Amino acid sequence: MKSKMIIIEDEKIIREGLMQFEWEQIGVDAVAAFDNGISALEFLHRTAVDILLTDIRMPLMSGIELVKSVRKEFPEIAIVCLSGYSDYEYLRECMQQGVKDYLLKPIDKKELFQVISRLAGEASEEAKDEQNSAYIQNHAIRQALEYIEGNYYRPIKIEDVAKSVCLSPVYFSYVFKKQTGIRFVDYLSDFRIKKAIELMDDPMLTIHTIANSVGFVSPRYFAETFKKRKGMTPSEYRNKKF
Repeated sequence: MKSKMIIIEDEKIIREGLMQFEWEQIGVDAVAAFDNGISALEFLHRTAVDILLTDIRMPLMSGIELVKSVRKEFPEIAIVCLSGYSDYEYLRECMQQGVKDYLLKPIDKKELFQVISRLAGEASEEAKDEQNSAYIQNHAIRQALEYIEGNYYRPIKIEDVAKSVCLSPVYFSYVFKKQTGIRFVDYLSDFRIKKAIELMDDPMLTIHTIANSVGFVSPRYFAETFKKRKGMTPSEYRNKKF
């Protein structure tokens, strides 16, 4: 997948020349060019970009001002600065703002390609890492849900489930909430309540038996949890059902 880049350069000849470079050869798609930072920022609010190549001295908004705004609003974007001046103060401020590289004009195409290619590679690796992490998390949660479904009637600790999916309890707790939108303990309680309601269809089963059958440590705790979730006790719910 190509990395997306935008170019900000107020000099038309340089801007158009940069856009005509064979960026696709290094896995980069130069999606847009602007003659000022304000227009570039407006574009960034609408479109995701991986790399920003900007001049330092420009009208309306300087490159330094643009860099500061991008770092604040879009910290994930890699920035490369261009300048016709070998000014230490510019370089120092750019580096302080987390700029990835600083190149002097006239532009050395080979050097520029090396810099942008490196950043594109880093962006690609980060994207792969995110995809791999998301896959691992999704797989772990699917396994965890299967574990709950197969063991809900037994005593279950978060440590047990985390161990079954090869994650630490703390990280598992974070991932579970992130992927499901609900805490592990709440999901487990809701699942057990759902199973308890299914068992209530059998009038021969007492509330005490149902509580034990779905994994609650005591009928009292079952009643408290049930009322908290359903707004009534298990007996009241069962009477209303029938």
